[in-house]
Amino acid sequence: MNMKDIRREKPYPLGVSFSGDRICFAVDGGAGQECVLKIYKKDSKKTAVNISMDKTYKTGNVFSCSIRNVFDDDTDYEYVFEIDGVECMDSRAKLVKGRNNYGKPSSNLRAVLTPDAQTDYGITDYTKPAVNNLVLYQLHVRGFSKHKSFSGSNKGTFLGICDKIPYLKELGVNGVLLLPAYEYNEIPKDTVPVGMPKDIPFDDVDDDDKNGRVNYWGYTTDAFYFAPKTSYASGNNAIDEFSCMVSKLHENGIAVLMDMHFPGKNHMNMIVDCLRHWVVNYNVDGFRINNDSVDEGVLRCDPVLADTYILGNYWYERNVVSDNVPKFADCNDSFMNRIRQFIKGDNNNILELVYEMMENGYGAGGISKVNYLADVNGFTLMDSLSYNMKHNEANGENNHDGTEFNYSMNCGFEGKTRRKYVLERRRKYIKNELMLLMMSYGIPMLLAGDEFGNSQEGNNNAYCQDNRISWLDWSQMAKNKELVDYVSRLIEIRNNNLLAEFESKHPIASGIPEISYHGVKPWATDGLSYNRTAGIMIASKGLYIAINMDGNKHEFELPKLYDECQWKLHISTSDNHNEGFVLPSETIAIYLC
Repeated sequence: MNMKDIRREKPYPLGVSFSGDRICFAVDGGAGQECVLKIYKKDSKKTAVNISMDKTYKTGNVFSCSIRNVFDDDTDYEYVFEIDGVECMDSRAKLVKGRNNYGKPSSNLRAVLTPDAQTDYGITDYTKPAVNNLVLYQLHVRGFSKHKSFSGSNKGTFLGICDKIPYLKELGVNGVLLLPAYEYNEIPKDTVPVGMPKDIPFDDVDDDDKNGRVNYWGYTTDAFYFAPKTSYASGNNAIDEFSCMVSKLHENGIAVLMDMHFPGKNHMNMIVDCLRHWVVNYNVDGFRINNDSVDEGVLRCDPVLADTYILGNYWYERNVVSDNVPKFADCNDSFMNRIRQFIKGDNNNILELVYEMMENGYGAGGISKVNYLADVNGFTLMDSLSYNMKHNEANGENNHDGTEFNYSMNCGFEGKTRRKYVLERRRKYIKNELMLLMMSYGIPMLLAGDEFGNSQEGNNNAYCQDNRISWLDWSQMAKNKELVDYVSRLIEIRNNNLLAEFESKHPIASGIPEISYHGVKPWATDGLSYNRTAGIMIASKGLYIAINMDGNKHEFELPKLYDECQWKLHISTSDNHNEGFVLPSETIAIYLC
C-alpha cells in the first residue's frame, strides 16, 4: 500500500470505523511503543498489508490511523494488531473469525474487517412495549433449538429463534432475554473438568466425562462484547443473522434484550460504548447486566440509552432511581423464593406472599421488579417440584456446586416418575405458581421451557452442560400442550384484566381501596399471618384472586364492589372447579365482576 494513503487519525471511536472512502483503526495499546496493523486476505497466512505505527500515531494510550478503502469486499479481509511484538485481537471487533465451531478451541483468531450492522430491513412501525407491559422469555440461543426434537432447520442458531416466533406469539410473550449471545469463549482455560484429578490429562478423560464441559452459559469476561457469537449463526455471517433475528422479532412485536456479563467498573467507557453499539447498530431494546460492574448513574443519564430497558440485580439496595430513563428494573430471587416457600408450606405467612405479588417498585424512583419462578442458575420450574435435592453429578464437581437453597420439593417421589398422584400434584402446583406469577404486578419472566414442564434432571447449575440436560426438549411441548395453553390464557388474562382499564357502567362503592386483602370472609384479615387462605381484590380492575393452599376446601365470600356486582369464576387451577365459590384444596382461582 502506498504510504501516502496512510494517515494519522483521531483516537476514537476505538476499533474499526468507516468514513467515506477510508477505514479508520484505533486500538488501546497501553504502554506500548509501537503498533503494527496486519491485514490478511481471508484465511491467508500471508499479510496483504502491514502498517507500522510509532509514537507519532499515538494519543494517550491509543494508536490510530486510517487507510483508503481499496478492498473489494470488506468481509473478505481480516486483521490483528501487534504491539511491541505481541499479537493481540481488537477487543472491539465487530465479527470474530476462528470461533465458528461451538465447543472447539479457537484457531487462528482474527477480527473480520466489516462495517456496522444494517438492521433497517424496512421495519419502521415497531414500538417497544411499555416496561410494565413486558412478559419476558429467558432463553439460551443454542439450547433453545439444538435438541433433536426441534423441528426447524436452523438448530442452535439465531435463526432457530426465528423459526419459533409463531410459537412465542401464540404463547403471548412480548420480549426475549438472550443469555450471552456475543462472542464469548466457551472453552475454559482450565481444560480439565473441575472435580477431575489434576494429574489426569484431558485427553485421557473418558469421552462421557468430557461431554459438554464448556462454559455453556457464557458468563465470562473472556469475550468480544461488540460481536455476535459466530457459532450461533447457521452460515458465515453472524452479523446479518443476528440483525435478521432482531428485525423479525420486532416485526412480530417482540422486544429483544441481551444478558451482558461485564468486567469491573474500570471498564465503564467500554460498557457504555458496548450498550450503545447494540442499541444503535442492532436495535436491541434492553439488557440485563451484572450491575456490580457499572455506575448506574452513567447509564441513567446517557441520552442514547434513554428508552433502553436496563435490568440489574438488587438495584433497590443501592438507592437507584429511574425518574428519568433508562428503564431500570430489578431482578432478584425474592419473588421466586417466597412463592416456593409458600407453595411448599415452609412459610405460611400469606401477607408476605401478597405483598410480593402486589408490590411493583422500590423507593421514590419506582424501579420495576422482574418476577420469575425459575432462573437459569437454579432449578427449572418442573425440577423445583420434582427434586428435594440438587443432582449435579454430571458437572464433575461431586455435586458440590450449585446453591443448596432451592426451597424445592419432590411431591412424593424424587425425580422422574409415572405415578399418577405425583404427576397430578406437580402439575397443579405448577399451575398455582404460574397463576401467582401472571397475576402479580411487575415484569413476569418465564424460563424457556417452564411453560411445558422442561426438566434438567435435577441439575440446578447446568453451566457446563451443552447437551440434552440443558437443551429444550420440544417433544414435551406436545405432551403438555394443555399446560402451554394454560400459560397463554394466563398471559391473556393479565393483559386484558390485570393491566387493562376496568370498564363498568356502575361506580365503585365509596371507601373501597384500590388493592384490598381478605380472608374467606370479606375484609376479614385476622389470621393472614398464619392461614393459607386469602383473597386479593383489585378494585379498578374488577378482579379478585382467591387463594386456598390449605389441605381442605374452603368457601369464599367475596366483597361487593358495587351494588350490581356479580362475581363469576374466570379460571381455576383445579380441573374439578368450574363454578361457585367453594375452592378445592390447594387451589387458586380468579373471579371477575
